[in-house]
Amino acid sequence: MRTRQIAIIILLIEMTFTPVDAQWKHIGRDLKIEETTHITELTEHPEKYFNRDVKIEGIIASACTNEGCFIEVVSKDGTGEGIVVNFPELVHKFPTDCAGYEVVVEGMFYQKIYPESRVLHWQGHSFRKGIKVPEFSLIKCIHAKGVSIGEVKATAPKPG
Repeated sequence: MRTRQIAIIILLIEMTFTPVDAQWKHIGRDLKIEETTHITELTEHPEKYFNRDVKIEGIIASACTNEGCFIEVVSKDGTGEGIVVNFPELVHKFPTDCAGYEVVVEGMFYQKIYPESRVLHWQGHSFRKGIKVPEFSLIKCIHAKGVSIGEVKATAPKPG
């Protein structure tokens, strides 16, 4: 009985001194960028951010449910396009069940032309299902360096 009481006291002490960031799953390097760039700013003015490190915050609208190779991040209000996020060379993978969680991403922003087959693979996991995919698509992406995924599932925005 005494062992159980001690365990409960230790647990309460740990909960008291646990920082808020401990409630997030972190992948990759520590987050360092102070200023957050709104996803809409990236999608509407991509030329200002090419090959630059940025920090975005949003909701994971979709994730690769096979391997965890990518996530698609949309703004919390659900407006505008999403950004496809992956780690270069897949050095880290995302949880395959992370869609709907809040996320903070830091990494290099770029655009790349992808063939229809690759976009259809992403679309198979995405809220954009049913949208016609052209033969080639210019996709906005981030090669992640660090990612923090929230612990509490939010409501994923509906496509606007």
